[in-house]
Amino acid sequence: MKKSAILILAATLIGSFGPGVGRAEIYVMNSQSVTQSMTVYADSADGDTAPIRTLEGPDTGLYRPGGVAIDRVHGEMFLVPDILDEVVNVYPLDADGNQAPIRSLEGVNTGIVDARAVAVDPVNDELYVTDKATNSVRVFSRTADGNVAPLRVIEGSNTGLDFILGLFIDLTHDEIFVSSGVSNSILVFPRTANGDVEPIRALEGPSTQLGSNQWIFVSLEHDELYVSQRGGSITVYPRMADGDVAPVRRIAGSNTMMQFPQGILLTDDDELILSDEANTVLVFPRLADGNVAPARSIIGAATGLDGPFGLASTRAAEGSVGFAGPLPMFYDGFESGDASAWSLTVP
Repeated sequence: MKKSAILILAATLIGSFGPGVGRAEIYVMNSQSVTQSMTVYADSADGDTAPIRTLEGPDTGLYRPGGVAIDRVHGEMFLVPDILDEVVNVYPLDADGNQAPIRSLEGVNTGIVDARAVAVDPVNDELYVTDKATNSVRVFSRTADGNVAPLRVIEGSNTGLDFILGLFIDLTHDEIFVSSGVSNSILVFPRTANGDVEPIRALEGPSTQLGSNQWIFVSLEHDELYVSQRGGSITVYPRMADGDVAPVRRIAGSNTMMQFPQGILLTDDDELILSDEANTVLVFPRLADGNVAPARSIIGAATGLDGPFGLASTRAAEGSVGFAGPLPMFYDGFESGDASAWSLTVP
């Protein structure tokens, strides 16, 4: 049987054969000064639910943590431990308690001054970091450790990058999506872009209703772009939107429970998950529109939520923010039933 005839989603196979990542979990970075933690919840969590794990303590290096990305292929998670710091820490995906990082990317050679979002690309073995202070996207080897220079940097006046935060890597179309705060735009670059390059697309203008864009997520299955707006809304656009394009849907209003939206992602079962700095994690159906109540919410004293910021999930539908697939996995030992014969290949 040919390899090409046996295409299986990584979300299933990695959960079966990968390094202890068969869980369905939500990861939340808590950015306020009291908790200094990352809390992890079951995917179905609802109401005043305690986390199943909490990364917290002096050895973790967390202080007002910001962005998070998970790599199910290698069983790791990448955290910005301080939203005003110059470091990206790497931990095992199942890190719990007062656990120190296994790697730390930091030092003058990295050029990182104020890291915000991170995204990991297990196909090309790369790590992407947005830096708000330098208005840049910096790309490193996935396994980079210590005072290491980036492989590529998108930076300069032609890029249009300003006050950047959200980041998404589209491995299917080889594109980088970045949210730019001052210009209220979503900028798109080729994945391998380097230097002072212009974006290939720019979603911007009054019809977009972008005004305080924070984090972003792209659904490759539905060809849509999701943007969280700190002003209290979620706006949705066609993936290829360019110029002054109005959203196809907008979730906003008192029923939504949104106050200060931050991290956003879509799961493989079409749930739109949002972290909100008002100590909630809200879940909406993908097609939610208007002033609608969430389908469920993680909220209450037992949750340990304290200014939720970055967000990830092992069930994220696509992409490298909370990476779950779809990566193609081809089986070399189908007839023999040898699980060790599964191998990750690029189509």
